[in-house]
Amino acid sequence: MKKATPSGTDDQPARSLLAIIGQDYEIDEASEPDWPDIPVTVGLPADWEDAWLSRRRVTPIKMVIPQPKDVLVRRLKKKAEVL
Repeated sequence: MKKATPSGTDDQPARSLLAIIGQDYEIDEASEPDWPDIPVTVGLPADWEDAWLSRRRVTPIKMVIPQPKDVLVRRLKKKAEVL
């Protein structure tokens, strides 16, 4: 999707990633992918400012987000092009 983000021209303004998703994709109701099990950044340690100022590496806090109850997971699919 990011590769499809045009830089824009004089007669066609650039579209944001959100605009591309909203205009070019739709929810694939038939899909049932698994909930992601990849740890994501959820915060920074309490001393992140001190570490950053002293040029020490700041290690973000990561965790796997559990799937909330009653939340459906679906994939996006590219809309069929209309000629």
